[in-house]
Amino acid sequence: MNENYLIVFRRSHGHPLLATYNITDLARVIVEREYELPDSWSASIIGFSPNTSSLMDRATSSEAMFYSDPSNRVLLLAVRSLSQAGAPPIRSWVIIHESYFRTPMRKDHLRVPWTQWNQYCLIRDVSPMVQDPHVVGGKVVFLDAAHASSRSGSRPGGYCSRLNIINFTPFPHHEASPQSHAWSWIGQRTSLVPNEVTREVPSKTVDGRQLEHIRVTEDNIVLFLVRCMPFRLFELDPHGTLPQENRDGGRPVNILTFGASQPTRMS
Repeated sequence: MNENYLIVFRRSHGHPLLATYNITDLARVIVEREYELPDSWSASIIGFSPNTSSLMDRATSSEAMFYSDPSNRVLLLAVRSLSQAGAPPIRSWVIIHESYFRTPMRKDHLRVPWTQWNQYCLIRDVSPMVQDPHVVGGKVVFLDAAHASSRSGSRPGGYCSRLNIINFTPFPHHEASPQSHAWSWIGQRTSLVPNEVTREVPSKTVDGRQLEHIRVTEDNIVLFLVRCMPFRLFELDPHGTLPQENRDGGRPVNILTFGASQPTRMS
C-alpha cells in the first residue's frame, strides 16, 4: 500500500485471508490486522491486480488531462475457483477502496470477519472471455471478447473485442448507480459507485488487425495489435547473397486517450 505497509494474501490453517503488515522496521515486521475470506475460496487461486497509479501526491504537468489522486485508489482481488469437470473456472473480482485498510481499528480487533468487511466491497462475476483487468487509480479496464455485430466491421460470425471501463469516482454524479445485474454483491456500506462504459473496438481503430491485449495509464489505453503477416520478410543485400531481415520485430500499437476534447478514434 505504501513504503510502510504491505497487504498480503495467505492461508492460515487452510483458511484464506488478507493480512496487513507493518514493515517500518524490517527487523520487527508486525501483523497489524487479518481479514477473513470465505472458506469456499480455500481451494481457489487468489491474487491481486496491481494498481499502477502513483502512490505519491506529485506535481501535475500543466498538460496533464487527469490529476493522479493517490487517495482515490481501488484494490482488486481476483478469485478463480474450481468448477465441475469440463466446465471453465468460476472467476470473481472483489473490489474495495484501498483506504479501508488504513482505517484505524481497536487494538484488540486483530481478526476481521468476512461478514463485516464485505459490506465495503463490490463483487463481480466475470466470464471466461474476459481478460485480466488493469487497475489504475479509480479505474478498472478490461477486454471482453464478444460475437461481432454489424457495427464492429468484422465479418459475420466472427469475434470482436469490447473495451470496458469501470470508473469509481470519489464524487459520483447523483444519477450514477451500480448496475445490479453486473454485480453479484454490493456491500451496503461501500462508498464505491461504478460508472461503466462498454464499447466495441471498431476495425478502423485497430487498422484491421486483431487486438491482442492492452495496457493502461492514468491518461491512456494502449492497444497492442497482432501483426497482419506472422512471417518474416527478407530482401537480398546489395551483393545479392545473404538475406537481410526487413523488419525489426516491433509490435504495432494504437493509443486511445481518456476524455479527449476532440473526437477520438473510438467515437
